[in-house]
Amino acid sequence: METGIGVGEPSSAEECGVNAEVFAELPDDLKEVVTQACQGLYNPVWTEYMTKHAQSLQTLVSEHNVQVRKLPDDVIAAMGVAAQEIMQEYLADDDELVVRITKSFIAYRDLVGGYMTYADNGQMNARAGVLNY
Repeated sequence: METGIGVGEPSSAEECGVNAEVFAELPDDLKEVVTQACQGLYNPVWTEYMTKHAQSLQTLVSEHNVQVRKLPDDVIAAMGVAAQEIMQEYLADDDELVVRITKSFIAYRDLVGGYMTYADNGQMNARAGVLNY
């Protein structure tokens, strides 16, 4: 059997970019149309993403004997250090927009990371202990 290493992606990224100046000039009804279209993008894509990934993992394990294992803690730690180094490079960038986006990303990551310990992650870990998944 061949072996390999994969890094699971923690989320998918759906986005809808809108020119802020053009959006500001729209009448309220069209602003609402654009807003609803952008918001409507996320749920169907996220649901399909989660479902297809779960089905694919099941196929890989049951039909192809793939062994799913956690990366060693030192590898995960090294990945974290590398990610932090990249964030520091972005924070030192000459482009003010890059710095502003990076600061916003870090603030959001830290906010949501603190919450997820108790929300989705906590709930899924508790269920996994009882339901053995």
